[in-house]
Amino acid sequence: MVEQIPREKIENGITLCLNRVSEYLLDAEGLSNQSASQGTLQNAAILVTFAIEELGKSIILRKRSEEQSDPKSVQVEREAFGGRDAREHKQSEAFTQIDAKLKLLPRAAFSAAAFGPDIDREDVDISPDTRLKLSFVDFANGDWSRSPPIEPRRLKALVIGAKEVLKSEQATQDERFKKRADQLAANGSQGLPILTRKD
Repeated sequence: MVEQIPREKIENGITLCLNRVSEYLLDAEGLSNQSASQGTLQNAAILVTFAIEELGKSIILRKRSEEQSDPKSVQVEREAFGGRDAREHKQSEAFTQIDAKLKLLPRAAFSAAAFGPDIDREDVDISPDTRLKLSFVDFANGDWSRSPPIEPRRLKALVIGAKEVLKSEQATQDERFKKRADQLAANGSQGLPILTRKD
């Protein structure tokens, strides 16, 4: 299934997504300092996963707009907005731009002494499943779930990587705005109002 989006509304959608990404990353960055507790770092990681999804959505909107020539509308797959596979779809798109190595938040820095002998030492990856594990307590297989620990330096590296892609997408959008303004000025016409970004 696809969503038909009027072409004149695509840039406003991209702007809204990029603004939300910026807000999520700003809050996550504020939470993810070296002295933060594990609970605070886990909250920061939750915000980063939301940021990455919205970043993926903005990239999808941009790409579909660039790929299609219909002057009236742009077809965007429904998974960009919701549905069973939406989160994976958007995160996968974002990680085509963000260094894929940053998706993994290894636990190598943690010792059993710091977290106890029952600590699960598997690596954490940024995924919708991880966000659920970080967000909610569950009871499964006869025991309570534990939120995976987050290594602060790796989380900060992921925030920086996502911010770099955000800046690149904003710069690309600025180029599109300038090109459109130049076209309108050359034709002596006025365009539709464009939402402004929160840079």
